[in-house]
Amino acid sequence: MTEGNYCDWNNEAVCSWIEQLGFPYKSIFQENCILGKSLVLMNSNDLRDMGILSIGHRLDILSAIQDLKESHKEQAKKENPLSLKKTDCHEDTNTQERVKLSLLALEKRIDYLEAENAKLVKTINSLNSEFLPLLRKLALNFKETKLINSDTCSESSSIFQPSQSSPTVAGSFDLEVNDQAPLNASEKKKVPRMTINSSYHEVLTSTLQKYHIDPSTWLSYELLLSYDGKEHPISTDVKPLQLFRNLQKHGKSPSFILSRKA
Repeated sequence: MTEGNYCDWNNEAVCSWIEQLGFPYKSIFQENCILGKSLVLMNSNDLRDMGILSIGHRLDILSAIQDLKESHKEQAKKENPLSLKKTDCHEDTNTQERVKLSLLALEKRIDYLEAENAKLVKTINSLNSEFLPLLRKLALNFKETKLINSDTCSESSSIFQPSQSSPTVAGSFDLEVNDQAPLNASEKKKVPRMTINSSYHEVLTSTLQKYHIDPSTWLSYELLLSYDGKEHPISTDVKPLQLFRNLQKHGKSPSFILSRKA
């Protein structure tokens, strides 16, 4: 068996030791220049990287290394207690070196992760600065489009569109008639303009004229306002177009109905 402190073994002594154990890996230990002080630091991954693929052989070699360390400890203890202290001190030094290398690797890993995190934060901030204004603009455009569509639907349900600059109301109405279908647009007579202050009688007679009904028969007809799913009669002392506008301002969707009295 190889003699002396294993920490002082050269590569030849290590190769001799592995050969004495019966393993066919002398050439591998020669090629990798394994010394005694390196031998006791080896683990399964190191042996695999060297080319020893057999798990059983790796475990046997590691077990032999552990036995080697224990046997040298016992021998050193018997021969010279100071020698044991030297060996222990050497092992402590090796342990410290391993811890130092591990801490160094950990610090490098932490530095790498911090650098990657900084890159990620920078990328996120860049995306925020580029896309948030765009998203806000899209959201605003969507909101404006929705409001425009809502206003358009509300206006299309109205029988007239009040002018913002003048109280005059255009005399074009798509009124519902209960007992008589309206004539085609080409057959309708031109209806005089009315104002927001037109009386019930003026609105009714103008509507009758619009649908080619004799205005003198106005007593046989009445105007109704439809909203909230119901038809509501209009008092003759009320100005219909003012009432219509007030209902619109309160969020209703009113429409006029021309009805023949029973």
